[in-house]
Amino acid sequence: MNNRLFAVAAMMLTLAFAGCRNEARQAALCYETAVQAFESGDYVLARQNIDSIRILYPKVIDVRRNALTLEQKIDAEESARTIAYEDSFLIEARKGLESVLSGYKFEKDERYQDIGNYVIPSQNPENNLSRSYLRAQVDEKGRLTLISTYTGSQYIHHKAIRVSDGEVFMESMPSDDSYEYKDLGVCYEKCNIHMESDPGVVSFIAMNKDNDRLVLTLVGGTKETKVRMTEADRKAIASLYELSQMLLSIDEHQKMLDEAKRRLQFVTSKMSLE
Repeated sequence: MNNRLFAVAAMMLTLAFAGCRNEARQAALCYETAVQAFESGDYVLARQNIDSIRILYPKVIDVRRNALTLEQKIDAEESARTIAYEDSFLIEARKGLESVLSGYKFEKDERYQDIGNYVIPSQNPENNLSRSYLRAQVDEKGRLTLISTYTGSQYIHHKAIRVSDGEVFMESMPSDDSYEYKDLGVCYEKCNIHMESDPGVVSFIAMNKDNDRLVLTLVGGTKETKVRMTEADRKAIASLYELSQMLLSIDEHQKMLDEAKRRLQFVTSKMSLE
């Protein structure tokens, strides 16, 4: 009986050793494939095999350790590639930006503002005191704001705008960023509509900058005021929208560059400690 139990135990031990050897062999093959993929620049395939080692062969410690080192090399290489690409992109993007900035006026009160705004001079309020119209401004980060201005004999308390070409329209969400005042019997209202979360109206204007049928509606609590958008206003807003897209793109790529630099520094320091 004892001999039989010993034989069974020996067989189970043999199978266990065989299983371990097989796992080690499979893990080594995965690692070799990952190395070859890394050397050929196929980082996706390399990561897939590293993941397989981590999931399927968690007990093969030496291979897992080598796979972790390889993964860090991949992280470093990918970060370096990203840095090179983003550096190149930002150089060209900033050249393009500099070439168009002369068409805009930059406004910034150093006493109160950390970030300035780009505007079109023809839309300045001091040049448009007697009319209801829509203007735009873009801050240095690329955030665009539409500013609807109403002038009339009585308040309409407008909080939103609608732009239409007679068939299709886009309407903004109501805004809480507004104020009203009266001067010499004339009612003035201004409403700031921030386009970060509601870009539909400004993109609609940009697409229809040559459409002379475009009508602006100032949407009040109980009243509405309609005005035909001038060619100068349409093109000014479209131009500022294009500037906004350029600035937003530069800001986004700068963030990706900064993140890649942080990642490379982290991985490099980690590798130096091992």
